[in-house]
Amino acid sequence: MSQALINPRTRRDYGATSSVIPEANSATISSSNAEFDSLSEEICYNINVMHSSTKQLEKQLKLVSTAKNLLAFDKNILSINTIDTNERIQITSQNLQRLQTVVQQGDRQQQRQMDNIKLDFRTALDKYSKQQKLISQAMRQSYQKAAEAEHDAELSEKTHLLQEQRQEQAELERQHDLLVERGRRVEQLEADILDVNYIMKKLSGMVEEQREEVDAIAINVEETAENTEKGVSALQNTVVSQSKRRRTVLIILLIVVLIALIVIGIIVSKLK
Repeated sequence: MSQALINPRTRRDYGATSSVIPEANSATISSSNAEFDSLSEEICYNINVMHSSTKQLEKQLKLVSTAKNLLAFDKNILSINTIDTNERIQITSQNLQRLQTVVQQGDRQQQRQMDNIKLDFRTALDKYSKQQKLISQAMRQSYQKAAEAEHDAELSEKTHLLQEQRQEQAELERQHDLLVERGRRVEQLEADILDVNYIMKKLSGMVEEQREEVDAIAINVEETAENTEKGVSALQNTVVSQSKRRRTVLIILLIVVLIALIVIGIIVSKLK
């Protein structure tokens, strides 16, 4: 609190002592009265400072719950309390003790003046102390709320991070399961490819066997045809040489043809 904000002349008039002291008093009494007046004036000034500080604390008390910059707010409160006013209270307490020693014995006016000063100091000190306690409690509550809010924010952040970690872990496990499943499918595909190769190889063998069978059937057909031609030739020769045996040859020829047809039918059915 700067002294420019406090008017040192604004103080209670506790009564002047110089008017009641006869000019014939000794130099010692005059010196004592001068010190009394000086101490009284300084004490009154400090009491006014205490009142001003109390009003400032009252204003600050209303701002505790709405203060955004708590550090600056706390610094301002401390400057009101410790830097100026508290020091003045200590000095005033010492000055009051000194004032009691310089009061002239039997001087009722000085005694009443000192009593009034002590009462005003006590009143100002009580108000200031009460306001200090109120703002201290308010600042403590504000600090606790801020600390709880910070703790809740940290807890929420930790919970959020833990939840994210769990989600990431679940996603990693899911990706791992998908990778395992994909590997299983690749192995199954490779197994299927091997099976197809085996089947194709086996089929190729069957085709080769069928080709050999067809070749064998073709050879048999050729042999049968050749034999048939030979039989026909023999029959023709027989018809020429032996007409009586035509019917028998025809029957034999029909039988041979029928056999050939049956053989061909069997071959065709096998090929299908």
